[in-house]
This record gives sequence, structure tokens and C-alpha cells, in this order.
Amino acid sequence: MAEVKSIVEHEDGSATLTLDMTSEETSTLLSWALKEAINNAIKMDREYQWTATQKDSKSIVRYRQGSAQWEDDDHISVYALDHPKYGEGIVRTSTVLRVRATAFGGIYETRNSIYVPDQHTPRQTNAEDQE
Repeated sequence: MAEVKSIVEHEDGSATLTLDMTSEETSTLLSWALKEAINNAIKMDREYQWTATQKDSKSIVRYRQGSAQWEDDDHISVYALDHPKYGEGIVRTSTVLRVRATAFGGIYETRNSIYVPDQHTPRQTNAEDQE
């Protein structure tokens, strides 16, 4: 059974815990911690919802699946299908604030809009990209 060797409290409120464990106990603890981290990430993703303010004040822009490309650390370009100002075509977004992965591609919340992948446009394949 794991034995607590020391607990050191820090000024910022955190603490360092030193344990004496066998390799089997260490493996069990790490497996449990990884499962908990994954389960918590899934739970947080499910609980995240766009607020009414965000939905009401930001336009929803559909974009072609697979067209989102990061231009730098803060902006993407997408092939927009129904941008309220630019219509259909390639659009460079304002600063990206949040990204959420979905089965169809990322949902990108920017300062001005929320970009959602169009589930009815097929993803482009490499052969289509070369044409």
C-alpha cells in the first residue's frame, strides 16, 4: 500500500505530495488519473453551451467541411457558404476565441461570428484539392 512520505504546502495554496509506491501502484494511479481526466474533459464538453447572448449577438456562418485553415495563431480562413456580409467564398475570420471539435469539423467562435461546419457538404479529398 502506498505510503505518504511528505506533504508540503505552498504559498499559492497548492501542495506537493510525496508518496512511496510500488511500480504496480504507480501504474494503477496513473491509469485512474488519465481516465478521470478524459471523463472530465468529455463532461465539460457536453456541459458547454453557447449562451443566449452569444447566439443573439453573433451571426452563425456555415462553412464547407474541411476548408478551415489556420492563418496564424488567432485567425482562420474558411470557405463560407452564407456569411452575412461576404456571402459565399473564402473568408478570413476575426480573432478566434474558442474552438470546439465535432464529427464534421471545428466550431469556431470569433469576436463577430460562430462558424459551424455544414453537415451537408462533403469533405474534399486530396484528389479534389489537386484539381
